[in-house]
Amino acid sequence: MRPVPVVPCRGWAWTDEERACRMILLRRDIDGDCWALGVTGEELLRTRSFACGVLVGAVAVGLTVFCLRPKPVQGPPRSVDPIVARVGDRVITATSFSHAMVRRGGRNPASVDRDALLEEMIERETMLLRATERKLHEDPDLIRSHQNLLIGKLRSRELEPSLRKTAISEEEGRTHYATNVAEFTQAAKARLSILFMALHRTTSEQKRERTMGRMKEGRDLTVAENPDRGFGSLAINYSEDQSTRYKGGDIGWIVEGKATRWESAVTEAGLALKSIGDVSEIITTEKGIYLVRLTDRRPSVVTPFERVEARIRHKLLLEKRKSTEKAFKAEVRQGVPIETFPDVVKAIPVPKSSQPTSGTAAPPPLPR
Repeated sequence: MRPVPVVPCRGWAWTDEERACRMILLRRDIDGDCWALGVTGEELLRTRSFACGVLVGAVAVGLTVFCLRPKPVQGPPRSVDPIVARVGDRVITATSFSHAMVRRGGRNPASVDRDALLEEMIERETMLLRATERKLHEDPDLIRSHQNLLIGKLRSRELEPSLRKTAISEEEGRTHYATNVAEFTQAAKARLSILFMALHRTTSEQKRERTMGRMKEGRDLTVAENPDRGFGSLAINYSEDQSTRYKGGDIGWIVEGKATRWESAVTEAGLALKSIGDVSEIITTEKGIYLVRLTDRRPSVVTPFERVEARIRHKLLLEKRKSTEKAFKAEVRQGVPIETFPDVVKAIPVPKSSQPTSGTAAPPPLPR
């Protein structure tokens, strides 16, 4: 520190008591940015030196305030992204050019022709300028497409990682199998043949008795001849069902609990037959009378877990992923204030569809 003598205030003479304040020491901080004021000697006591004391005090206060001012915070120097090209009011920066090199060159960006790439980027910017001038960015379809891209990006970042982690354990699969064993059970089924003769409410009693007699005759012949399959040739003479009379009356496999085109009274009677070759009694329905014969039977079969494990896991995986997605959508909505106005929705007129109608257009009316 180097003491600097201060010239006395003009028009004043220092006394002995005032010599103590004849020196003001200016000390400089180590960093060279701040000055501090020190005064040696006793406090200014004399009236004659009061004015000079006030002056010295003011200087001291000013220097103290200057020293105590907050220093500006200097962050790291701001990096400036160099501009590669200007296209109207748009710019191509070095960063965007670097990204384009990566997109173009893949694993070998150094192989990219920089001049050709720059030319393509300039062409792209000019196209964007023209599109903006034409207000294409305000097109509703384009806006929706952009929104869909944003939603897709959100899903890929926040939802799809959870979906990829979704898995189904063997224990979960076995639990579902045991709870829904009926789903993996093939119901019992029987192969049946029929004889059919039509009767209606308006059929006379005489004809009804004659038809019933013929059906009894057909049953007696069936039991007596015991053909190997169905009713055999008897169906030609004793059945009026055109779809089966030339096939021995065969109507195919009837599965328990599954509806068919045949009347339920007919199929239930056939499924109730115990042994292959058994023939039912005559069955009367609204359409007519039937005989049913059992020609084959297969009992119910439970499919082993090992054969359906992959199908079960796939089903449970889809369900779990659907549940995860539903929870994600609920979480996104949470905290967002939503208010709907049903009356406004109902009042919106139905717009004309922009999609072409299916089929051919109706021909114009004939001239009158």
